[in-house]
Amino acid sequence: MVDQDTFLDSVGSIHKTLVSQHQLEVKPKDVQHVLKHELEMSYKKVSPVSILANSVKNLVFRQQFALKFLELLQSKKVILNIDETWLGMMDFRRMKWTPKHSTNSVPQL
Repeated sequence: MVDQDTFLDSVGSIHKTLVSQHQLEVKPKDVQHVLKHELEMSYKKVSPVSILANSVKNLVFRQQFALKFLELLQSKKVILNIDETWLGMMDFRRMKWTPKHSTNSVPQL
């Protein structure tokens, strides 16, 4: 499951998959022990990012926005920020098992 780039979201779902698909009789506690100690994984918060978040085009756009934003701040303008990025989200999983020292970002449309 780790090699297949599967979203490992909880010990319970991993345990259920092992029992139903592979007919392995293991305890959830044993699954957690293997993930944490033998595979050296940790259960971390997911950080959703856009698929094109770090494309060259978007990096340039963010730089231009920052320059314009600083200019507006110096001119004493009032800025209202309305975050609508979550409206298109279909995936609300918050945490997953991931190898230590790796990013925990999940690309989303």
